[in-house]
Amino acid sequence: MQVTNEAARRYALALLELAEQQDVVERVEQDLNTFDALAQESVPLQMVLQSPRVTREERLNALNSCAEALALSTLVTRFLHVTFHNGRQKLLPSITREVHAMLAERRGELSGVVVTAHPMQADQKRKLEDICSQASGKTITLREEVDASLIGGYKLKLGSYEHDFSIDHQLKTLAQHMKGIQYGT
Repeated sequence: MQVTNEAARRYALALLELAEQQDVVERVEQDLNTFDALAQESVPLQMVLQSPRVTREERLNALNSCAEALALSTLVTRFLHVTFHNGRQKLLPSITREVHAMLAERRGELSGVVVTAHPMQADQKRKLEDICSQASGKTITLREEVDASLIGGYKLKLGSYEHDFSIDHQLKTLAQHMKGIQYGT
C-alpha cells in the first residue's frame, strides 16, 4: 500500500510541476476531476481501462475518445497516456487525491473527517471547523460521517492527526482501566 501511495505521489508531483511550468494548474485540477468523475460513474469505461482482455491500443483509443469528448487539456491527455503506457492506470484515483492534497496544502487548506453518532447541525460543524482552523492556522473543511455505534461525542481526523472524543472510546478506555485495577496492574 505504501509503495502505491508513493508512486501516486510521484506522478502527482510530476504533473503539478508541469502544470506550474505551463501555468495551467487550475485547468489540470478541473480536468482530473472531470476524468475521475467519468471513470467512477461509467462501468463500461472502468471495464475498458482495467480489463486485461482489452489491448493497449483499444485502451488508448478509449482514452483518446474520452479526452476529446471531455475536452481535456493536452497536458492531462498526455499525462493519462503516460500513466496508461506505464501500466499505472489503477493509480489514477490515488493520483487525483494526491494532486488535490498537494494543491490544498499550497493554498493553506486542510480537509478532514468528523465522525459523529448523530448528524451535526450546521453551526456545530462550522464551530468545530473554526476551532480546528485556529489551532492549525489553516482553512479547515470537514466532511461529516455518522456512526451510531459511537453513542455520543465524535472522532476527528485531520491529515495525520486523529483523536477519538467518542463516548464509545471513553467507555472502552474505562473498561480497560477497570480490568487493570481488578488484576492489580
